Amino acid sequence: MSLRSVCRLFLTVALLLAVTGAGALADDWPQFRGVNRSGISSESGLLKKWPAAGPKLLWQYDKLGDGYSSAAVVGDRVYTAGGKNGNVTVTALDTDGKMVWETSIGGTGGGRYAGSRATPTVDGAYLYMLGDNGDLACLKTADGTVVWSKNILATYGASNIRWKLAESPLIDGDRVICSPGGQAAMVAFDKLTGKEVWKSEPVDDTTGYAAALVVEHGGLRQIVGHSSGHIFGVRAKDGKLLWKQEQKNRYGVNATTIVFDKGIIFSSCGYGWGSQALKLTVRGDKASVQQLWTLKDLDDHFGGVVLVKGIIFGTATRGSLFAVRLSSGKVGYKSGDVGKSSNIYADGRLYCQGHDGRIQLVNPGDGKVISSFTEKPAVKGQLWAHPAIANGRLYIRNGGTLKVFKIKGR
Repeated sequence: MSLRSVCRLFLTVALLLAVTGAGALADDWPQFRGVNRSGISSESGLLKKWPAAGPKLLWQYDKLGDGYSSAAVVGDRVYTAGGKNGNVTVTALDTDGKMVWETSIGGTGGGRYAGSRATPTVDGAYLYMLGDNGDLACLKTADGTVVWSKNILATYGASNIRWKLAESPLIDGDRVICSPGGQAAMVAFDKLTGKEVWKSEPVDDTTGYAAALVVEHGGLRQIVGHSSGHIFGVRAKDGKLLWKQEQKNRYGVNATTIVFDKGIIFSSCGYGWGSQALKLTVRGDKASVQQLWTLKDLDDHFGGVVLVKGIIFGTATRGSLFAVRLSSGKVGYKSGDVGKSSNIYADGRLYCQGHDGRIQLVNPGDGKVISSFTEKPAVKGQLWAHPAIANGRLYIRNGGTLKVFKIKGR
């Protein structure tokens, strides 16, 4: 083999490793709230202002079923889920909005908030989905074939939570991680076989709703998650419970994924609790937390918060966008121009998807709305699935419909 051929092969392998090792390219959105679960896209060249009627609608797909699952986008595929005919059904679409495959992974409940909650997590040739009744499944992204599945509530003797499981599975190396409650606050499974690798001791009887996050600090890798009444951290290598911090509210709803930066964990929830920042201290393979500050007014229910240049952006349950300095808890502003919303960030702009249907492009510097358009929620006040940005497109889930808008170019 010539030197040129060897170099070409090396570059090809390196590219494949970069794609499959991380699960996605930088401009993809492979899981709930993006590449790092931060709600931040690295894309540039996006529209700084939208036309009066909103960005151009490229396509929509109307047969997802009930639910609040967001979109995961990797390469030329879009993945989401919904409740169809009593089952949680994962749907794969191409980037023109044509259905590629559908696979049901287990039953879903009906009632007031029917359908799926979690978002599929895509990792190379596989994706992972947790149904609202506890069915965790590994599927092949190529055709939706089920590789393995199990019910985490039944396996660990846990009861379902009031509004049913909503956690999107977390991939950490060769493991898939979720939080059943009951006999185990958190569990890691081999991602290819479904075999248990470790389980953490219980924290509360029931789990929370939020997606977990990997945190590395002081040479120690942890996974931070929520139960119904606590934030907690476990050692990533073996699931050892390292610390827990109380975070209780009326209904046991901890539904907002934390953010972490420079040794500080930020967490927020509704129903009268608010927000707190914790200082994380690591000594060897042990860790502890200490509360730095609290802010009752910022009680982000489940819309997600983003951290940009040391500033937390999130919306309160009763409305208003807050800008808060992570290190001190000092409020920079409280903008009434933005109501209760699900929030992400890209290319110098906040994208605030109001639960009332207002989609707003917001200047993070002052909280002012630059552009907006409205999507009438399928159910009043319930435009709850978080938006996604991938490859110059904005993905909005509304009931059983996914709409895709062009937000790049002229």
